[in-house]
Amino acid sequence: MSQYPPLPDTAHTDDPGHVDDHNTLLAWAQYAETVPSTPGPTGPPGPTGQTGQTGLQGPRGQVGADGPQGPQGIQGPAGPQGIPGAQGEKGDKGDTGAQGVPGATTTRVTHPNVDDVLVEVYDDGKGRWQETDYDSGWRDMSSLIASPWTGTCYLRRNSRTITCLIGSAKGATSSVRFMTLPTGFRTATKAAQAGFSARFRENAMTGTFYDFVAFGEALGYQSPPGWNNANAVLAVGMMWETDDGIPSTLPGTPFLAAAQTPVVTP
Repeated sequence: MSQYPPLPDTAHTDDPGHVDDHNTLLAWAQYAETVPSTPGPTGPPGPTGQTGQTGLQGPRGQVGADGPQGPQGIQGPAGPQGIPGAQGEKGDKGDTGAQGVPGATTTRVTHPNVDDVLVEVYDDGKGRWQETDYDSGWRDMSSLIASPWTGTCYLRRNSRTITCLIGSAKGATSSVRFMTLPTGFRTATKAAQAGFSARFRENAMTGTFYDFVAFGEALGYQSPPGWNNANAVLAVGMMWETDDGIPSTLPGTPFLAAAQTPVVTP
């Protein structure tokens, strides 16, 4: 007996594979369900179908860990200057800095003859030192008084001004010149034409006026005649200008140092 259902009668049809018996087809179908089938070989892949529509975006995932730092980029251009901030509080005073290099000397003080003082400033225009002040100090010139005169005489030079103090002076009627003034203390050339004089009387309140004159290098008594200088005692002070240079050697002897004032007793 065949394991397959009986084939249907096909004599009445021209197609030997044609089955038109319904029951027979059903029997074949039921039989096929009970008989294990062996799958055939896999066929070649079919053509790729059309891309479907994009689905909805899923939820955002968690933030990942920081990656390694990248290399430093090129410095960008400087930005605009910001608004200045408020001034801070004053800081503590700093230490005193080192002393700077001394500048060029423009004034100097020297002592040409030990007892005198010469002050000079440097004249850039002429390229030399220029005298601005000089003080000889008081000099006792009594040793230069001409005979037969006796007494005391003190001279002092301040810059171009000469001060003369004469005390206890006595002479003779015939004597006129009291002293020959030393270089550095003579009257100025133009002023010598008129001279510098001090007027006095034989008596304090009465008597004839007489003049004691510095004239060039001469210092002495001048007319009007009639003063008996052998019997009178003269005390007089005088001042005059000089255009002599600073003496290379001071005459007389020091009486008082520069910037001091002598006391003369008539």
